[in-house]
Amino acid sequence: MRTRAWLPIVLLLALSSLGFAQDTRDTDVLRGLAGVAVAVNDLKQEVARDGLLKAQLQTDVELRLRKAGIRVLTEDQWFIEPGQPTLSVIVALYKGSDPKIIDVYAKSVKVVLRQNVLLSRKPSTIIRGAITWESSLAVGVSNSTILQKDIRDTVADRVDEFINAFLAANPGYVSGR
Repeated sequence: MRTRAWLPIVLLLALSSLGFAQDTRDTDVLRGLAGVAVAVNDLKQEVARDGLLKAQLQTDVELRLRKAGIRVLTEDQWFIEPGQPTLSVIVALYKGSDPKIIDVYAKSVKVVLRQNVLLSRKPSTIIRGAITWESSLAVGVSNSTILQKDIRDTVADRVDEFINAFLAANPGYVSGR
């Protein structure tokens, strides 16, 4: 019975990201990138009380990229970088309201690359922050006692998808240009 109550939420999370017309798994959009800035969405206060912090996810992602040799752009570097590429980590968590299962979260995790792009029919038109690459979507449920580890591991897996695609598109990439 409890599983049935969560099913609509999980399905809603899964379907909410569908609707992109282009294939955002194409690695051509990663070719020639000098690096990326990292942005993690804000998390609810109740999530922080259960041990998951936005700052920790930000640090995890930046460290993982650096270990893979991918340059993490500072705000000043990002501002002048063509396309202003940003690796966005999107974590959506919804805590159950049933007092019997209060410590359960429905989760959705995705990593996307946003870049400024030009409209092909009117190249003077810039689309800011268009999603040009996305990881697979992770949905499910997590208990609050393991929330921090579960989400950090899930984010790491999605960032690894980006790292693999980035390095495949940029053989011989050297982060210092």
